[in-house]
Amino acid sequence: MKITNKIYILLFFSYLFCIIPFGLKSQISIGGIPPSFEYNLSKSLVQTLNINQPDITQLLLEDEMSDEKGETYRMGILLPVNRGIQNSGTWTKLNNGDKIWQLRIIAKGALATSLYYDKFYLPKGSRLYVYNDDKTSLIGAFTNKNNYITGFFATELVAGDATTLEYYEPFSVTDTVIINISDINYAYRSVNIANNKYGFGASDPCEVNINCPEGNNWKLQKSGVARINTREGSSTGWCTGSLVNNTLQDYKPYFLTANHCGDNASSSDLSQWIFYFNYESSSCNNPSSEGNLATQSMAGATKLANAGTAGSDFLLLKLNNDVPETYNPYFNGWDRTEDPSISGVSIHHPAGDIKKISTYTTPLISCTNGNSVLSYWNAKWDSTVTGYGVTEGGSSGSPLFSSSGKLIGTLTSGPSSCSETVDNKYDFYGKFNWHWDKNGVTTAEKLKEWLDPNNSNIMQLDGLTYYKADFIADFNFIKVGESVNFINKSLGTPTHYLWNFEKGHPSISTDKNPTDRVLYSEAGIFDVSLQAFYTTPDSIFINKTTIKTDFIRVWGDIKIYTAPLEGRLWLDFNNNIIRNFSLSIYDVLGRNVLSFENKNNSQNKYDFNISNLRTGVYFVNIKTEATNQDKKIVIIN
Repeated sequence: MKITNKIYILLFFSYLFCIIPFGLKSQISIGGIPPSFEYNLSKSLVQTLNINQPDITQLLLEDEMSDEKGETYRMGILLPVNRGIQNSGTWTKLNNGDKIWQLRIIAKGALATSLYYDKFYLPKGSRLYVYNDDKTSLIGAFTNKNNYITGFFATELVAGDATTLEYYEPFSVTDTVIINISDINYAYRSVNIANNKYGFGASDPCEVNINCPEGNNWKLQKSGVARINTREGSSTGWCTGSLVNNTLQDYKPYFLTANHCGDNASSSDLSQWIFYFNYESSSCNNPSSEGNLATQSMAGATKLANAGTAGSDFLLLKLNNDVPETYNPYFNGWDRTEDPSISGVSIHHPAGDIKKISTYTTPLISCTNGNSVLSYWNAKWDSTVTGYGVTEGGSSGSPLFSSSGKLIGTLTSGPSSCSETVDNKYDFYGKFNWHWDKNGVTTAEKLKEWLDPNNSNIMQLDGLTYYKADFIADFNFIKVGESVNFINKSLGTPTHYLWNFEKGHPSISTDKNPTDRVLYSEAGIFDVSLQAFYTTPDSIFINKTTIKTDFIRVWGDIKIYTAPLEGRLWLDFNNNIIRNFSLSIYDVLGRNVLSFENKNNSQNKYDFNISNLRTGVYFVNIKTEATNQDKKIVIIN
């Protein structure tokens, strides 16, 4: 249930604004099958912990009041466990010396459960799985790549009230495993019982799936939006948020949501938040079952900046890991201008359900939070060809996009619902413009320093796909007549390539990694470019080009000559572009008789006075940033 209080629209100096009566909306694994499945180990031999059932009636009464206020949408309650591999469970030693540890936990009556760990360390080579009794819900394997310096971890929801942990340790592992379960998340609502699933199918029927026609122009933006399973003290809930780009465009996993999703979340709470990417139907229809929709998840984040509802209600996080490229992430662009968008969408996970889209075609209205601060947008939703997309609990923190596809706000509150009248189908979004630098003066109160670290002061930034053409070479400095091997390092999975090698032979290639080494037969400094072509999962065609200027430096022979009886030595770089060099002359006994060093060279030829050197044989050494050459000369003075 969401806010239904009356909202007042005021006219003041020709600007529309409104007063908001505040209420709020609110892993990475490698797969595989647990070894016990193969060895048919009996669960009856596994130690079982029974967790006391909470007072569901009381929880639902609390939720009714909380939902009326629009607070974070609670779907579960954390119950203490404090058991783990050091003090509980059953070990089984296999014939080959490998070991399996199992612990079964029953939380009677739970629709689904998830586990929170306050001590977590998996040795390299070991694996951890979590599954339910009938083995229809299985997650893992988790590995040493899931270890965090904090020691905290969380595993996603598993359907049903009985959960088994299974740790597998090969004989070769000598490091000590640490697993301690601090709490179990007892999910008691926002779970589709008929499908034995959680969040899935829990939203209201008017909602529009992201892959309906309404989402056709938002296929990039949707890839940055994720469902969040939050933890705040002893409660867990649903929210939504989005990856955001920064002006360095360096793929830092910055993630923007609403502050009220975690007002009181501690750093350890945040380290156990779970982010679900690409949790959506592949078509416009609601799937009959969840299947593998919730498999692309990752755990843990760190708070960077935030502001409460008295400001613009934002929370900027940095995810504890880079988002895997297999998730096809998109770092949404943003617009920090004050201009109200005339149309756009919000992409969100109402009630923790699969990804939905809501559409507005009425210009946004600036709103005040009651303190004469115009820090919110009012977005009024429209009926579309498929349904009447609104927001619900669990949509909190979701991005609001302008018609140009850029993020301009994050969801805070509002009365919209499927059952509301048309006049009340609107919601309130904290302005990105306000998030930027208007909530306070410190770095912890604004987005500016994080999303514009190079202080470019740009007003808008395009989104960033996880696609990048990139390459390296085995050598950047070579001599005339030598060749170079180029290695493709592009991000994502391009379908086609086009290389261009200035003055190289061959000069072009369409191979992923050019099969022939590229020969350079003349001196100079040359560019190399690579164009990579991609097709996204939604059949969007993208190409990315990287040009590396002055990437290959080809050096010809450096000429040295003298003129008998003139006492001069000439150095000719033969059109090589050399910035720094040193010259040393040695006699036949190895004594240094002349030295010269030049930095920031801009000449092609030099001459040196050697009239003080006796007639004889000498050796000249020339060092540059690319070559080291020795020459023998005869001086006649």
